[in-house]
Amino acid sequence: MDEALTLEGKELVRAVEGSGASASLSVAPPVPEEHAPPELLDAVRAADVMITMWRRPRRQTAAGREVLANLLGHGGRVIAMPLMTRELLHGVLSEPPADVAETAHALVRELEGAAVLRVRGRAGTDVEFDVGGRVWATDGVPLEPGTLANYPSGEVFVLPHNGNGDLLVDLTIPYAAETLLDEPVSIRLDDGRIAAIDGGAAAEALRRLVAEAGEGGDRVVELGIGINPALRPIGHALVDEKVAGTAHVGFGNSAHMGGDNVASIHFDCVFSGAEVWADGRRVELP
Repeated sequence: MDEALTLEGKELVRAVEGSGASASLSVAPPVPEEHAPPELLDAVRAADVMITMWRRPRRQTAAGREVLANLLGHGGRVIAMPLMTRELLHGVLSEPPADVAETAHALVRELEGAAVLRVRGRAGTDVEFDVGGRVWATDGVPLEPGTLANYPSGEVFVLPHNGNGDLLVDLTIPYAAETLLDEPVSIRLDDGRIAAIDGGAAAEALRRLVAEAGEGGDRVVELGIGINPALRPIGHALVDEKVAGTAHVGFGNSAHMGGDNVASIHFDCVFSGAEVWADGRRVELP
């Protein structure tokens, strides 16, 4: 975790040790390193679980990919919690989690095998995704060895080949806005990349974010559907993207998800009132 969450990290270590396991705390430097230090790689090679918590936005580097490869490679598990706050940890994230495994399995069965998805949203989203041959995944089931998820859980997701259409984001865009959006942001998608961004202050912040991210930061890498009925949108993508009735489109880095797009950032744009058609067939969402 970063230095801003050192106190919370120490609390988490005490909680883990109180459960009978052993734990250690690693505080990351303010500027992400390009390569992971040997002592950190030694630690993750011996670890069963790694929990990452970042308060401030962090550029994704080769160091992070090295850490993930060394931990997941031997069957370790990773729980990632970006843009974390003490209030979130002691609030929503301390509530008993909803059991969404049955819902997750049912929705994956509805979606797997489809080649083309059309996704619409309350604010005007209308995007077509090519997902032919892609594997659907979910974080709504127990975390298997060698896999990564964030918390809270409650989505099914896929890594599309591309996406075309208009994405109208009316809930959450991390890094561009710290609260629920006060007006929708319009993102035009052309062959899987961002072609235009329009709207108010959040749109301007998003344009800067994408420009500063550099190569690969504008590429569509994820389509996710929220399935957790116990959550409500609060202006934090980690929570909002899991809310039943929402969907999100992810951009940028996908290496941590098993994808092939390497970028310095990953961000999810969350919208409400999701509707999905798979190869022309309306899919019932939770």
